[in-house]
Amino acid sequence: MFIIIDEYDHFANELLSFHIHLFQNTIGRNGFIRKWYEVLKEATATIVNRIFITGVSPITLDSLTSGFNISDNLSISPLMNQIMGFTKEEVHTLLTNTISGEIDYCTIETTLQEYYNGYLFCEDEEKRLYNSDMVLYFLKHYQIFHKPPKNLLDANIASDYGKLGNLLRIKDPDQNIDVLKEIVKTGTVFANITPTFSMDLSFTKDDFKSLLFYLGLLSIRVSFPGSVSLEIPNYVIRGLYYNFFMELIAKEAPFKAEPEQIRAAIHQIGYEGACDKLVGLIEALLHAFSNRDFIGFDEKYIKIAIFAYANMSNLYLVKSEYEVEGGYIDLALLKRDPWHPDYYALFELKYLKSSNSSDREIEKVTSEGMNQLTRYTTSPELSSIKNLKKWVLVFSGDRCVRKEELNFK
Repeated sequence: MFIIIDEYDHFANELLSFHIHLFQNTIGRNGFIRKWYEVLKEATATIVNRIFITGVSPITLDSLTSGFNISDNLSISPLMNQIMGFTKEEVHTLLTNTISGEIDYCTIETTLQEYYNGYLFCEDEEKRLYNSDMVLYFLKHYQIFHKPPKNLLDANIASDYGKLGNLLRIKDPDQNIDVLKEIVKTGTVFANITPTFSMDLSFTKDDFKSLLFYLGLLSIRVSFPGSVSLEIPNYVIRGLYYNFFMELIAKEAPFKAEPEQIRAAIHQIGYEGACDKLVGLIEALLHAFSNRDFIGFDEKYIKIAIFAYANMSNLYLVKSEYEVEGGYIDLALLKRDPWHPDYYALFELKYLKSSNSSDREIEKVTSEGMNQLTRYTTSPELSSIKNLKKWVLVFSGDRCVRKEELNFK
């Protein structure tokens, strides 16, 4: 007899967020889950030949293995690194075998790489994987309608990633939110990946980062002795983080931009070549915070807000810290099929902590931003984009004190 158990951790993940004590009683020494695995272990002496268990996170492994100590955890084994995703070569084969006609395969492959690539599940491996579900979702839509889907994330798995809010409640919510803030601000975090979780012990920052890693919300960037650098794997997952972070901000401040406001602000950029409505949204968001909330505030949080708003509109491919010849652009609103707005945009953002910043300070940072934009827009990848708007936005306190447009082409 072969026994296959799928989603062994599903119930555990549900219980963890809301009923930690019920989780511990179910999985613990006298819990029925542990007893079940003890029975399976005994059966291997007679009729059970192999057992294969799959899930997303190793939440229950610590509790069950004491009664089921005959298993091997293959989650981050080099032998299993490619089992759940597509390699670049496999994506190319899928694309050429399923999409026919006069197709720009290179452009589609670049799109798939930006949206769905970036996963690495083993420190000893180098080949990164594409999210197989999302690639198939994209290709299926393209095969039927001959254009990319309007929404980049498959609704069938969007709800799974939407459980990020539930994960924050595990054990120490304040600690988990601190980790989330670090991720959205820097894009990378360091951790020692936890192979199994024990809810009888303290739940550390490494545990929370590891849980995000197992769920595909973080992926290995580079390995170091005793730790790994974890990063947001791709554009779609970055959008999820930023959208969720904006929801957290909305809970702390008496302000939440309505979808109509966001759509109008981004459409003004795309079809009028102006950003006044977007600036107004950011000013309203900043004004909602008290003065003490501005301690430690910088342009990164403004960048997160603009990224989230632009991402919600689906009009652009929004890139943060976009690397071009000459440096990194704070925000770039670039072409995303199937949409073709009249204007694209680059933003260089500056933030002065004092609400009473001098004209000299404002002029200085504005000049720095204009010089940066001038240097960036001479890069080959941007020089060919028509109707590319380029703005420097300088915020001080809760106001945009300077909006400057670079007009040369």
